[in-house]
Amino acid sequence: MTDDDVKAMAAAAEAHAREHNWNVMIAIVDDGGHLLHLHRLDGAGASTVEMATGKARTAVLGRRETKLRSSRAARRSSPRR
Repeated sequence: MTDDDVKAMAAAAEAHAREHNWNVMIAIVDDGGHLLHLHRLDGAGASTVEMATGKARTAVLGRRETKLRSSRAARRSSPRR
C-alpha cells in the first residue's frame, strides 16, 4: 500500500463519517496490523484511539470486518430457544 493509497482511503473514510455526522477516529493499518494513519475527527472521544487501532488490527489480522465479528458475538450471546 502506497502513501497515496493511505491518503485516498483516509479521505474517503473522513468523507463517509462526515456525511453521516459520525464523530469517530479513523485508523488505517497495513496487512501486518501496523498503524499507517490515525485521525480523530472533532467531537470523537479520546478513548477512541485505542478502540480504533484495536478494531483495525483485529479486522486485518482476522481478515474480516469488525462489524462481522460483532454480529456473530451478538448472535452467540442471544438466549437460545
